[in-house]
Amino acid sequence: MYSILYEDSSLLVINKPPCMLVIPARNERKLSLLELLNKKAKEDNLSYRLHPCHRIDRDASGIVVFAKGKKSQALVMEQFKKRQVSKSYLAFIKGTLERKKGTLIDFIQAIPKKSKRRALLHYKVVEERNGWSLVNVQSLTGRTNQIRIQFANVGHPLLGERLYAFGRDFNVKFRRLGLHARGISFRHPKDRRTISLHCPLPSDMKKFLDSHD
Repeated sequence: MYSILYEDSSLLVINKPPCMLVIPARNERKLSLLELLNKKAKEDNLSYRLHPCHRIDRDASGIVVFAKGKKSQALVMEQFKKRQVSKSYLAFIKGTLERKKGTLIDFIQAIPKKSKRRALLHYKVVEERNGWSLVNVQSLTGRTNQIRIQFANVGHPLLGERLYAFGRDFNVKFRRLGLHARGISFRHPKDRRTISLHCPLPSDMKKFLDSHD
C-alpha cells in the first residue's frame, strides 16, 4: 500500500508501491494511485481534488508528487518542464559497467511514431554483485522510460525489464522492474521554499539485495 511522505495545503507526496499505475489507463480494472487518493479524499469530505505533477512506471516504486488543485499542479509541472526538479533513482542493472561513474546521452523514442528526443542522465555504481549492479541514477531530462532505454542501449538493461529486453537475457531474475524513485527536490508552488524528500527501498528490493550477493 502507498504511504505519505509529505503533505500540506498544496501538495501530497506519496511513496508509491510497485505494480500500481499513477494515473488511470484504458482496460485497466485496478484503481490507479490517483483514483485511490481522490476516492479517499472524497470519503473524508475533503474539498480538494488531487492532480499528478509527474509519473513513474507502473512497475517502479517510489516518490510521486500530487498537487491539491490545478494551479499548484501547473506551477510544479512548469519546474519539471524547465528541468528545475532534481530526481534520483536506484536501479538494479544487468552486469557490471566498465566506467563506475559517468553520463549517458542518447536520442530516444519511447513511443512509436513520436520523434526522438535527447535524453541525459548521470549514474554512479553503488555496489557490484554477482552478475548485476546497484546504480544511483540522476535523470536530467525526464523522458518517458529514459532510464530503462538508456541502460538497455549500453547493454545493461534493468533487472526485470520486459519491454526493452527479453527474459532470456538475464541470468539474475527480479520479479518486476528494478527501479526505485528514491529522491526529489523542487520549489514549493506557494512559498518557493525547497522541498527535498527521500524514501527508502521497498521491501522486495531490500530482500533481493540481502539474498543476492
